[in-house]
Amino acid sequence: MTAPLHGLQLLLDAPGAQALHRHVNVDHLRFCRTRGFDLAESIAPGSVAQEPERTLRRGTVPGEVRYVLILPKSLVPKGCKPGATFQSIAPANDGNPSGRKLRSA
Repeated sequence: MTAPLHGLQLLLDAPGAQALHRHVNVDHLRFCRTRGFDLAESIAPGSVAQEPERTLRRGTVPGEVRYVLILPKSLVPKGCKPGATFQSIAPANDGNPSGRKLRSA
């Protein structure tokens, strides 16, 4: 399951995420697929992701995903309030085992 990893990668860029940065190796969480999954699962094991109701054609990348992360309150970035938005450099994971590059719809 990739929900904890992708959700935490996004939270690394949230305003006030210094506590999360101090708790994890940011490079492992952001860029290392093997260590990042284990680390994310240990921090936010009960996390889920929800895609929009209307799914896109096969081979396209959804433009919106909603994450619900359950993690210790001390690691929640201070800028995470209802309706908050922020830019992130979280790596996109195409999740495509065939190796073909996905395209946006």
